[in-house]
Amino acid sequence: MQHQFHDVRVDGLDIETLTRWADRSDWKELLNTRSLTWRKIPQADREDIAMGSAISLMLMQPTLIKRPILECEEFIAIGFTPEQYEKLIG
Repeated sequence: MQHQFHDVRVDGLDIETLTRWADRSDWKELLNTRSLTWRKIPQADREDIAMGSAISLMLMQPTLIKRPILECEEFIAIGFTPEQYEKLIG
């Protein structure tokens, strides 16, 4: 299986890619609310966050994106567990 590695910290991220990921998944799953970056965001900005504001935050701070993201035509997988990847790519 061919793949392309994309490091959002080094290679950057565009709104089209992030919006596609959000549309193909639950956008809340993309948002890494366990990250140090998330904890540094003011509480008022974290409360009742909507998809648009979450995407804006993730574009400004790519470390807010839960990684890795495995995307192909058939599926998108966010985060990693050995069991999940075993099911997806055997």
